[in-house]
Amino acid sequence: TYGDQLGLMRYNIGRKYKRFTATMGVLDSNPSNTDQVIFIVKGDNTELFRSDSVHLGQPVDVDLDVSTVLTLDILCTIDNTTTENNVWVGFGDAKLEIK
Repeated sequence: TYGDQLGLMRYNIGRKYKRFTATMGVLDSNPSNTDQVIFIVKGDNTELFRSDSVHLGQPVDVDLDVSTVLTLDILCTIDNTTTENNVWVGFGDAKLEIK
């Protein structure tokens, strides 16, 4: 289980790409500056990346080999109990590099 899941994005990438890169973080416009989230990236149901707790102003960079992945999932979960499921997150410069 992934606890309080804020969102899931699922992409069928069909083994057509080499790399997935992005910068993930809590948006500056988020209503609270104490919210914390964890980002998870899965390829074909296998966890490829799990961030530490991410706070406002502390984005994380992701650079993953996805050359054998059919389905790419990007999840965001709550990592504290003070939020009311209103955390605003962003994915900057998210890219899939074609083979």
